[in-house]
Amino acid sequence: MTQGEWMRGCPEGGEQGFLFSLYQTLASDPCPCPYQCGTSAIRKKSDFFALYSDFHEYISNLTSIVRHTCSGCQKCFCLACGESYSQSEKSRPGIGDSDTLFHCGNLQGLILGMGLAIVQSQYDSQSSSTTANAASSDEPEKKKRKLTSSLKSIVPGFISSPVDIDDDDGTGTGKKRGGIGYAGNVKEDMTGQIEAMELQKTRDTTLSALLAAVRNYLPSVRREGGGRASDFLVHPTTLAHIRRRFNVLCSTLLRNDSLSDMSDRSALYSELFAWLETISNHEALASIMGMPIMVIASVKEVVVRKSAGSASSTKERTIVYEGSSGPRELLESIVIQAEAALKGLEGIIKAREAKKDPENMTEEQKRMTTMIKGKKTQNP
Repeated sequence: MTQGEWMRGCPEGGEQGFLFSLYQTLASDPCPCPYQCGTSAIRKKSDFFALYSDFHEYISNLTSIVRHTCSGCQKCFCLACGESYSQSEKSRPGIGDSDTLFHCGNLQGLILGMGLAIVQSQYDSQSSSTTANAASSDEPEKKKRKLTSSLKSIVPGFISSPVDIDDDDGTGTGKKRGGIGYAGNVKEDMTGQIEAMELQKTRDTTLSALLAAVRNYLPSVRREGGGRASDFLVHPTTLAHIRRRFNVLCSTLLRNDSLSDMSDRSALYSELFAWLETISNHEALASIMGMPIMVIASVKEVVVRKSAGSASSTKERTIVYEGSSGPRELLESIVIQAEAALKGLEGIIKAREAKKDPENMTEEQKRMTTMIKGKKTQNP
């Protein structure tokens, strides 16, 4: 990952300085031994900022590198922050091999930044493939319309007869089918919709599994087995990556106005709500929920020419961001829709319960029943 991609997003406050400092520290700065033996470990950019298609592969590679053994004194220390591992941390119950990655704030900001970058790239690739498939499916219909219009202009008296598509054998001599719809078929062909739904379900399952894997390294005060030190000491780059990367994906998904579509894509939305719950429960992260999401409004490329001595020129991009609704505001609209849907179902549920068990009717229902029966008996 390049430095520009690492610092991608709308800057706020001193975020750029923290992101730049962490990138330079892990990409090029040597790491001296904390036991003062005189040796230093060399950090490589490929060790920390290599982009993998699989997040688990990145985690396994980082786990094998970050716990470094000094070549001089043969003692272990963290290659990300350059500090030693405390004895009390090793003796805690429930510590596994992956807990090496919870040692410091540098690892927290690094893992979340790289993990959310992988999530964002996968979501963008899925969106682009969906757009490409939709465009390719429209091409045959457009070609057919163009061919029909061209034949009408070339051949005088050309009529696109329905006999060509309604005949059984396609020769124009067969018997026409009865009924309505395409080719007289009463049953509508839903194979395309079913295939699209299955493909969307597969994509949502893959994306939700990736989000769940990244959420394991999100600062959480309710972590199973007890919180780590990095859960309570949130790194500034963690806040920057959540606001710049996760909020963009969050706003895209929460702008969905259909509760039915959310129910069909429950695997992805359940994981999204788990992220929002973890962020809301953390005191240092909860303020992000109310922040407006900065979305790219326009991108303008400008060619900057150098002096006359050098013929080469450089390109610069001017990106304009605009504020949009934050996660809290988008969630409020979803809650309003859900409450309205539940209120609409209350009457149906009460009617069904009254039919099943008339003895457990409310007093108001009993009075209404008595009044209706009294009116019926009064009529001659």
